[in-house]
This record gives sequence, structure tokens and C-alpha cells, in this order.
Amino acid sequence: MRQTKLFNFELHALDLLDQEDGVPAELAKRQRDLEVRWSKKKSRLEEMLKQLQQDRELMTLARAAARLATARAD
Repeated sequence: MRQTKLFNFELHALDLLDQEDGVPAELAKRQRDLEVRWSKKKSRLEEMLKQLQQDRELMTLARAAARLATARAD
């Protein structure tokens, strides 16, 4: 990951939920990460972003695309 010029990290709304968010039981059975409480997910996400920020500039995908377009135009 550190060797690539662009690392795209994408989250879905479901990634930020846990079982206490009213997710249907059938989905919870298949989506095992729903067993992880939101507070734990949040802590892990914050730690991962801190680590990424040590080596990289964090930005939206739209900003990365604009920067790439500018670099190609030069």
C-alpha cells in the first residue's frame, strides 16, 4: 500500500453500523463485522487514518482526481 501513488479507501454505510443499529437478523448473520461494536470500529478507523497520514496526504477522491488531471495537463 505504501508503494502505490494513490491508495483509495472506501467505506460503505454498512461498514459503520453494528447489531444495535436495527440491522435485520438475516443480514447480521452474513455480515460478520456487524458483531463489532461501532466504538471499536471507530477506534480502529481513527488509528488506521493516523498511520496513513504519517506517509500520505489524505484527501477526497474528487480532490485526488483534480490533482491528477492538473498533473497530466502540465
